[in-house]
Amino acid sequence: LAAGLPFLKASAEKAKLKLLSANLREGEKSLFEGSTVWTGSGVKVGLIGLSAPGPALGAPKVTGAPVVEAAKAEVAKLKGKVDVLVVLAAVPYAEALKLSNELQDSVDFVVQSSDSRGQVAQEVGGTHLIGAGDRGSATRYAIQARKALPNEPLTHLLRAQAAQLSGDGATSRR
Repeated sequence: LAAGLPFLKASAEKAKLKLLSANLREGEKSLFEGSTVWTGSGVKVGLIGLSAPGPALGAPKVTGAPVVEAAKAEVAKLKGKVDVLVVLAAVPYAEALKLSNELQDSVDFVVQSSDSRGQVAQEVGGTHLIGAGDRGSATRYAIQARKALPNEPLTHLLRAQAAQLSGDGATSRR
């Protein structure tokens, strides 16, 4: 959002990406869908997007609502409809830890990005909290995903991201 909402939307459309954020609001209006379901090899994966709470940098009329309440609402929508539930949380690590505690056993993974470098993946209740900068966990989970779903595009994306975090440019481009 730092470059502005119109730029973000145009870039996402050009790249054919779906933007998710259960808590970004312009006034009372939600800016994006809060979640989506992706299916691969018969496995339904629910993805919930969350943004940092508070005023959004670069978008003066946009505010991030509290993440826990927004996440719980999306979990309720997806419960019983998916096999795996992943929260993509672009929030500070402390906020992601709080979120993991609140959502124990409701979601399988919270993937946190923002200030995650140096944070170690951990299990909170039944939820795995992974900082996007955690190379070791990213690689381990990418290997597990590749074994379970070897021909799925999302699995290849996870592998490429893990390789990129590890500095393996050749593997990340494959």
